[in-house]
Amino acid sequence: MNIKNKKTIIEVNESSKRLDVFLSNYFQSVLSRNMIQKIIKEKKIQIIDNGKIVPEKKIKPSLPINAGMKIIIEESIEPDKKEITIEPVPMELSILYEDPYLAIIHKPPGISVHPGPNEKDKVTLLHGILYHWKDLQNQTINLKERALSFRPGLVHRLDKMTEGVLLIAKNISTQWKLSRLFLTRNIQKTYIAWLLGLPPEDKGVIDLPLKRHPIYRLRMHVHPEGRRAITEYEILKSITSNHHRRYTKVKINLITGRTHQIRAHFHHLKCPVVGDELYYDVDEKVKKYGLLLLAKELSFIHPETNEPIHISIEEPERFKEFEKKCIYY
Repeated sequence: MNIKNKKTIIEVNESSKRLDVFLSNYFQSVLSRNMIQKIIKEKKIQIIDNGKIVPEKKIKPSLPINAGMKIIIEESIEPDKKEITIEPVPMELSILYEDPYLAIIHKPPGISVHPGPNEKDKVTLLHGILYHWKDLQNQTINLKERALSFRPGLVHRLDKMTEGVLLIAKNISTQWKLSRLFLTRNIQKTYIAWLLGLPPEDKGVIDLPLKRHPIYRLRMHVHPEGRRAITEYEILKSITSNHHRRYTKVKINLITGRTHQIRAHFHHLKCPVVGDELYYDVDEKVKKYGLLLLAKELSFIHPETNEPIHISIEEPERFKEFEKKCIYY
């Protein structure tokens, strides 16, 4: 990390149970939670509460944060250039909506939104986004103004094998405003999925915390020490195959946006998403359909124009084909 002798001052407008959670939400895609905890541990944070300096020994990751506090990070932290240098790559993008501030694209399955820890040399959707919207290449980090350009243009993500609508910000200001909409749950995200099995209720809410699995490190699992995750679902259709397997089509409203949230929650209910090879042994006949999880709709109030935005896509042919043929599987 590159460290510069500048302070970052945060005026707290909303309370939080923990300092590390507040800062993680505040900086979102700029700083990881591990990095934030490291900053706290190294005593690089000063907090003023009602005009009084909070004693250094009390400033811990678990410190409750109240509205009206002022948080001062003694150093402005910027990602190392190696972390954010991504060469633009020509790529055909399916643009569903675009205006001067933002765009919504149809992400295909099988491509990562941005480079992961083991994908530094692989082409991702971000490479194509930077090529198509060239102004994003020049964005820089500025924590004082709360800009989010660690991953230029990106305000949320979809898993590599998940298909669907993806929101892109075309400038730093809009990127921050859209990120705040996600953080305050003012963007509605609707998914469609096929499950292997039957959820316990026709309509239900899965409110279970998720944490990275201690053994299968690519998976998430339900754990009391995890981050709160809320998934609403409604059964649309259920089919019993000739081999006595139950396949269930569900509509999902994602309240929070944790890693693998839908996949981990339904796996916990013993009805994993069809085609999810990470969470169960997929039948060979079903593998050809891929992961049957679709980010179908996005709805929100445009942060710059205040106009309502609603984008929805049709179910892909592979979803329709599976629905016709799952009776045989």
